[in-house]
Amino acid sequence: MLVSRVARRAFSLAAILSVAACANRPPMALSSQYSPPSHQSWTAGGEKASHPCRVRVAEIRDLRTDPQAMGMMDGRLIRSADTTAWVHSGFLSLGRDPRLQMVEGDGQHDLAIDVDIVKAYAMSVTGETRSANVVLRVRYSRNGAPAGEQVYRGTENGVNWSNGEVETQSSFDDALENLLKTVDSDLVARCTSSSQ
Repeated sequence: MLVSRVARRAFSLAAILSVAACANRPPMALSSQYSPPSHQSWTAGGEKASHPCRVRVAEIRDLRTDPQAMGMMDGRLIRSADTTAWVHSGFLSLGRDPRLQMVEGDGQHDLAIDVDIVKAYAMSVTGETRSANVVLRVRYSRNGAPAGEQVYRGTENGVNWSNGEVETQSSFDDALENLLKTVDSDLVARCTSSSQ
């Protein structure tokens, strides 16, 4: 009886100390700049077009209740100073596809897109694994007229090696790259269909 009471108290104390240790850890800070992974696959698919499709990213809105919250990894909060800038830089990287030309500002364009950030978070799945997820809604328009919308999800699942900022940033960049690969295909298809 006495042994079980001591064991319960020891377990309770250990739980309190582990929660306190997590509470004292500063949040992980993510970059507001997307870094394409070295294995970025969607840029290799296209041949140089004589007239690349000009795509304008008109607006990016973060629809989440807390635009800085990006989840939690191993009991440590993940924060982003500017998620819209990170997503914007990801979409600008689509210009690496020779069939596309990303246009900034009010320049002439063949297709315009508005992007809504619906979800962006990472979490520990188990003690050894993690998952980063990005969900975006893209609204297409041509000559000022709506041309449809699509919801895209990018996911990256991997092993927790260090639970550090670099590893977490890499997970988010991989998840966004996964999403952008599909957006790239859709942009090319939409541009091709409009030119016929």
